[in-house]
Amino acid sequence: MNKQSILNAAQSFENDFKQILSDSFSFEIKGILNSEMLLVTTLIRDLKIEHIIESGRARGQSTEIIARTLQHLDTQKTKFDSIEFDPNSPDTKVAAKRLAPLSDYVNLHFGDAFKILPQLITKDLKTLILIDGPKGDDALLLISHLLKYNNVIAICVHDFHQNSSGRPLLNKYFQKLFASDDFDFVNFFSNLDSLCWQEHQKYPETKNWGPYKRGNTVMASYGPTLTCLFSPFTDHQQYIFKHAVTQHKQKNDRRRKKMRIISKIIPERIKRLQQVQHIRNMLRPK
Repeated sequence: MNKQSILNAAQSFENDFKQILSDSFSFEIKGILNSEMLLVTTLIRDLKIEHIIESGRARGQSTEIIARTLQHLDTQKTKFDSIEFDPNSPDTKVAAKRLAPLSDYVNLHFGDAFKILPQLITKDLKTLILIDGPKGDDALLLISHLLKYNNVIAICVHDFHQNSSGRPLLNKYFQKLFASDDFDFVNFFSNLDSLCWQEHQKYPETKNWGPYKRGNTVMASYGPTLTCLFSPFTDHQQYIFKHAVTQHKQKNDRRRKKMRIISKIIPERIKRLQQVQHIRNMLRPK
């Protein structure tokens, strides 16, 4: 799908999507923005997806919206698997309650997505994968492992906004890419997010978050951003992207290691300087 076809499809599905939202639990700050979920559900409908795999369920918001979309489209033929890493997370009970009425539309799994997700892929079904966990470099690595499956026709990954270090890699190696921070998409559908931004204001850690800002920081992207990659993925593309991700991850690991060392050294040096100054003060003639 190209940009214009995505915009047209999302506009045609918007009213249905609003009905799905009205039937769902309210937005929570750990969830994907409503406009971003409109993008996912539009792709599910218009690409005639037969299998959806979600990695990173948390409190089940996106899971519920996808399941309700399948319910709204009146299809139980579309297979939907959702993976969450930690079965003992406080979010697990919240998600279970939220998803209980929709048990016919989603299968819940727990464990490491790197191990479970490949086992869930059914080769004869047109598949869309939504990655909302793992994050950052690990999300890029997971993408690199999924490019070899010919029936995976769309991979949607969350939290790769323009300020993130991984977004340039996605922009560079995937020509067939569409992101929810696209200006026209935001212009058409940001109205869906007004209650989402209001919810953010209730919590100290997300207070003053809003369109194109996080507190006092101006952001290049409208929001956290859902970036969607479309097949076909060539063998060469798989190879060079995996190599680029490995180098990117190694570079970030070195940087983080350096920062950990600095964070230990600086307080220790400050402490020593304070001790020296204290001794000097004691020895100074009165």
